[in-house]
Amino acid sequence: MEYTFKDLAEELDISVPNLRRWCSMLEELGYQFERMEDKRRLYDRDRDIIEKLIRMKEVFKLEEACRILVLYSKAERDGPLNTEQSVEIPPSAISILKNSTNIFDAVIVFEKHLAELKERLYWHGRIATIQHLSERWDTFKHEIGIADRPSAYEIN
Repeated sequence: MEYTFKDLAEELDISVPNLRRWCSMLEELGYQFERMEDKRRLYDRDRDIIEKLIRMKEVFKLEEACRILVLYSKAERDGPLNTEQSVEIPPSAISILKNSTNIFDAVIVFEKHLAELKERLYWHGRIATIQHLSERWDTFKHEIGIADRPSAYEIN
């Protein structure tokens, strides 16, 4: 399916200027949009990349998210994505990109818990904060499908 910038921006609930800026940034880093008469044409694969970008910029800086997605799209185009194929893509990003979009939500929630860590330490103390974070970590592992891995922490 082909999209106009306006239609895609509305569908993804972003502004047209942001969509154009992000497309330019992706293109500068090596992502290839189809063009007709020197105008970008947006298709489903581009929609998927922009949707991933929206989620990845919650975890990574915008430029880093764009760089990762450009490498990801090249790896997907050239063959299956794996950790040996592109060491430039952080392993955490490969995990995020290879799994369902639910992993983005799990990462964002866990990042927010980490951001609240200093305040929780102040208000709730060390033991309660570690317990809280440990429970959140177990939930996060379950959500991303690694719940069977043993934990490296123990609360005393």
